[in-house]
Amino acid sequence: MNKFEQYEHYGEKVWVRSDLKGTHRDHCLCHKCVQFKPNQSCNCPVAQKNYEMCVEHGITTPVYECPQFILAKHIYFICPVRGCDSETMAAMTHYVEGLEKEGHFVHFPPRDVDQMGDEDLICRAHVDAMASADEVHAWWDGESKGSHFDFGMAYMLNWFRPIKFVLANNPDNTPKKSFTNYYKRLAAEDDSRREV
Repeated sequence: MNKFEQYEHYGEKVWVRSDLKGTHRDHCLCHKCVQFKPNQSCNCPVAQKNYEMCVEHGITTPVYECPQFILAKHIYFICPVRGCDSETMAAMTHYVEGLEKEGHFVHFPPRDVDQMGDEDLICRAHVDAMASADEVHAWWDGESKGSHFDFGMAYMLNWFRPIKFVLANNPDNTPKKSFTNYYKRLAAEDDSRREV
């Protein structure tokens, strides 16, 4: 038997089925769509009308079906952090902001994780972000130790589910085998899925 409760939501007492309280974002297509930009002039007009109706009537209506839906991707951005020059950092930031402007969610290590923290906490934060990634983009320089660690995580994850690899920059090939050459090859392949 379902249980119901009353609580205050946006300043108004509302009723909710207890097991569904606070879960509308998990169900609603809008919260996973690149066109969903709440309270911005470029917001999806259907989502905006739905939101305005919810506010007007004190209700919550998740969207389960929509012909305009475009999935927002979760992207892990592999990049150098320590010793990165300001010009490269500016270029990487510009790249990430472009993806976010399109509506994607990007894990950008120098911004999203305290790089002065404990090494284990840094690595765990990156593992958590990598686990939810649909794509892995990289600003590859071949020198960053952290980038090699992150690439190892992405490679392993790709064995369990397909991950799209994208190069944000174009590093030169090396004359001998290298992670640079390998990453470029993965990024060039249409389907980098490896059979287990």
